[in-house]
Amino acid sequence: EMMGLPYTGPGVMASAVGMNKVMSKAAFQGAGIATAPFAYYFATQDREAIAADIEQRFDLPVVIKSSGQGSSIGTVIVQQKDELRPALEEAFKYSASLVAEAFIDGDEFTVAVMDDVAFPVIQIVSSTGKYDFYSKYAPGVAKHLCPAPISPELTKKMQDLALNVFHLCHCSGVSRVDIMTDKEGHPFVLEINTVPGMTATSLVPDAARAMGMSFEDLCEKILLEASVGKF
Repeated sequence: EMMGLPYTGPGVMASAVGMNKVMSKAAFQGAGIATAPFAYYFATQDREAIAADIEQRFDLPVVIKSSGQGSSIGTVIVQQKDELRPALEEAFKYSASLVAEAFIDGDEFTVAVMDDVAFPVIQIVSSTGKYDFYSKYAPGVAKHLCPAPISPELTKKMQDLALNVFHLCHCSGVSRVDIMTDKEGHPFVLEINTVPGMTATSLVPDAARAMGMSFEDLCEKILLEASVGKF
């Protein structure tokens, strides 16, 4: 950006907000976008005080997430009280802040957005029962159901949520919004990925193929929108 070189994807602000879960979750909440109840904490705070506050605010299980990581790195689902302190230490290994988030016990979905168009919704089903780093990158472990086998109403609701998040964060190019549903089927935004994966097992290429766009055409389309001045 500073050198005036065209680049793909969102600008500096969108990428910074999207990469920090404290900032993005606060933005979702402030804009009235459905997201799981959360609280955030900093590495400078006393660990016992953090643990006590989380125990007061949340029922178990609770999800502890490092604020500046992706691919489930630094993310721990705490099932037992004695797992909380180790989870805090794990999250703080990667970032100076973390998010504690209510556990949403439902299905996992994702929606890519490009050029103000929401791609088909993908439902993610992992054979291990959890969508962690291994499930995301080991071929064949996670299935991507696209279009997701859900109602047209829920599909539209998720696509609208993704577009709202995309606009809120001032995104451009391709971004991907991750969503969970609770047991009643209500969708909650987890996060936005401003530089989504583009590997053989990645989600955006799958969604593009479902709408008739080849991987080669997707890459060319991304390259053609490269620009500067996206702050």
